[in-house]
Amino acid sequence: MFEHKMYDWSGIMKLPLYKNNLGKKTSDDSQPSSVPHPSKRKGAIFEIENTIDIQFNYSYVFSHLVPSLLVSWLPMLIILFIVNHTLNHQIEVQKSEVALLKVEVNLLNLEVLLLRNQVSSLNATVKKEINQLSSDGDPPDVYSVIRAKRETTQEISNGFKGIASSERKLPNGNAGRRGKQPSKRHNSVLAQWRRLKRRCLSFNSTKSSGFQAIHLKGAHPEAVVEAGHVGPWFVDTKAVKDSRLSSSFQLREDGESVEVESSGLYFIYAQVYYLTSHALNSFTIKLAPKDTDNSITLAYCSGNTVSTSSTSEVSCFTAAMHTLQVGDRIYVQQREKNRRLIMRSGHSFLGLVRFGNQ
Repeated sequence: MFEHKMYDWSGIMKLPLYKNNLGKKTSDDSQPSSVPHPSKRKGAIFEIENTIDIQFNYSYVFSHLVPSLLVSWLPMLIILFIVNHTLNHQIEVQKSEVALLKVEVNLLNLEVLLLRNQVSSLNATVKKEINQLSSDGDPPDVYSVIRAKRETTQEISNGFKGIASSERKLPNGNAGRRGKQPSKRHNSVLAQWRRLKRRCLSFNSTKSSGFQAIHLKGAHPEAVVEAGHVGPWFVDTKAVKDSRLSSSFQLREDGESVEVESSGLYFIYAQVYYLTSHALNSFTIKLAPKDTDNSITLAYCSGNTVSTSSTSEVSCFTAAMHTLQVGDRIYVQQREKNRRLIMRSGHSFLGLVRFGNQ
């Protein structure tokens, strides 16, 4: 029998004590029975004579043994947690270092490509000048060209040496253990990358080429204009992907006009898309010179609806050629009041193309 007490986690087990009642006579027996030899007995009869109580106490296990195990394992668990946290931090630092090294390698490759392009361009220029001078028959200039070529070659060689020196200074795999140094180097690499990118963008542009272009589309899907400026506009980067071509233009008056920063001959075009039931819908391309307040109309465009009983879609496109000066502004003027315009991409747009210097 086992008794369990919930309040003190203890128990009592009772063990029985047996005795042998073999050979005991009863009152009903008339004849003495023959008792077989003990070795020939097939079974024996026993009865419980007494019990032994054994008491168990479980409170010691929970009050002493379990806390001692926890106290002995707690330092090991803390050490494992610290080691895991440190390893994760080191892995993140190493990942950032690898990404930074990839950026630096790409930077060096770009510098090598730039220097190769410069060498090819200089070789072509030198050959052209030598051919021209040889045809003109002027030997002293040929020597000056050769001397200039040597100086240029020396400069390019110094550039390659600088690249090799920068490559030797690349950090090793242990660089991530040096505190805040990766972030500082990361900023310097980004600054160097931007400078080199600007150099690469301006390398292929020639001084004699004055070609510039900008294409604008509506900033809002729809607009209602009351005989004022059509807009606002913003640059359509998908149409003119090279940002250098749009660098000589600035949006003014909350994006409703375009200011040119280079003088020259410009091709100006515009389209306005109407959703209206009015019969007459028209606009003009206006020029606002820098030094005067009087606007000049460069082009007119008018579109008529077929029926005024229902809403119709009407588009009108026009273009003009004009010489513009630095500071001149171009904008689109709606002539009628309360016209609903569709300003989505491909519906309404404004653009300028500069062909060359004045």
